[in-house]
Amino acid sequence: MTKAYELVVDTIQATAEVFEGLNRALPDPMVPQDEFSGQITLLLPKSLHRLLSTIAEGEGISLNQFLVNVLACRGGVHRGIEYRYSQTPVNEPYYEQIEYRRRLAA
Repeated sequence: MTKAYELVVDTIQATAEVFEGLNRALPDPMVPQDEFSGQITLLLPKSLHRLLSTIAEGEGISLNQFLVNVLACRGGVHRGIEYRYSQTPVNEPYYEQIEYRRRLAA
């Protein structure tokens, strides 16, 4: 076995032990979707394009990498909420939280 493979196996085993200690099941693995190319085209207002490009440049990364990071973070939040509230539809708890925050801010 390679060192990287051993580390992956060790990480999975450690995570499984933690989840078992919390009496929780591991989430199901993501199934690759072959029909997606990994490419999308976005049409943005020039002002938003400029803003996002400026932020990415300030972070020292490409605009593409910045957008991938933002989308991955957002997707991770959704997956966490989906797991936590697995008895209810995915979007419902998240949007309930947003509505609650809006009411507090008003």
